[in-house]
Amino acid sequence: MRKMFPTFSLNNIKTYYWLGIFLNGWFILPNWVFFFRQHITQIQIGWVEGAAVLVGILMEVPSGALADLLGKKKTIIAGSLIIILACLVLINATSFTHFLIGNIMMFIGFSFQSGATEAFAYDSMKEKGTEQHYDVVAAKHTSLSIAATLFSTFVGGFLYSLAPEAPFYAWILFLSISIALLLYTTEPKIDTTRFSAKVYLTHLKEGVKTLFSHSLRNYLIPILMLPITIKLYQGLVRQSMAGYFGYTGETFGYLFALVSIPAIYLSFKYDLLRKFWSNKNILLFNLFSFMCAFFVASITQSLLWGGGVYLIINLTENIAKPLISSLINERIDSKHRATTLSTLSLVTQTPYIILVTFFAFMTEEVNLPSALL
Repeated sequence: MRKMFPTFSLNNIKTYYWLGIFLNGWFILPNWVFFFRQHITQIQIGWVEGAAVLVGILMEVPSGALADLLGKKKTIIAGSLIIILACLVLINATSFTHFLIGNIMMFIGFSFQSGATEAFAYDSMKEKGTEQHYDVVAAKHTSLSIAATLFSTFVGGFLYSLAPEAPFYAWILFLSISIALLLYTTEPKIDTTRFSAKVYLTHLKEGVKTLFSHSLRNYLIPILMLPITIKLYQGLVRQSMAGYFGYTGETFGYLFALVSIPAIYLSFKYDLLRKFWSNKNILLFNLFSFMCAFFVASITQSLLWGGGVYLIINLTENIAKPLISSLINERIDSKHRATTLSTLSLVTQTPYIILVTFFAFMTEEVNLPSALL
């Protein structure tokens, strides 16, 4: 009988599954803007967020090189330690400077973990000759990550009602457990990925060339606009809308977890959805749903209508990723797919850095209806 979470007799893979839980304790996800607003303005939050995302992008190459030097295991541990320190800074923050330092530290920690966790699992399997089963392991890891996110956002709302700092302490606990688990693993001796600025820039150049190639030209605008819209929404707009509708750091945690359940279920059933609709029709429906949701949000402040808006947005948001991947996979050669998708991620983050301060101003309650329109 096949195990639900196959480890292929590898302790590192068993730990990788646990990391899917303890590296995804996003207790602060539904209420970090509410927490920041206690001490700094909405526009200052925009500055803090933009600077942190920029530093995170710039740290991608140095953190990759560090993973080569120290090993994937130590790099993941270092990332968790930096995020823990960032949480402690933010818990005690009282000024713009404190929040800026704490948020930048957090995104540096994210960059340390980015890619290193997956490489840790893949290299562990390759070392034992079982890498052909990596897709199965990665899918199970993703399922655990989603379950952990749902759990932590719901609990994060409750913890926020007890004390605004409590979600940060819960996150620290999860990260500490991840470090303890990693201490009992071994660094894989095989290293399939070598990072350097030259390789990074070469991949980026190839990705941009492929992204703007003739094969994707007809879909280029929606392929770019959909992730950019989602990124801008996920940054400041999501929680600013929650406050506008009358939700708090507590109640939005409950709502976010609840509306995510059908949204995640739909993303798992994307292949079934494609049997009835083409990618083009799904794309058009996705864009139309976003427009309708934001229009409704701009004309009402009802808690009930707000819940409906979040449900629609979460549904469309969770099928956007498989939709865009499918559009690219069908039109791009396999050897360029990963590079194109990673380049798309970078390209769509750049407008966020530029526009986040403007959106911070526009998402102040008096301006929010105009921003949504």
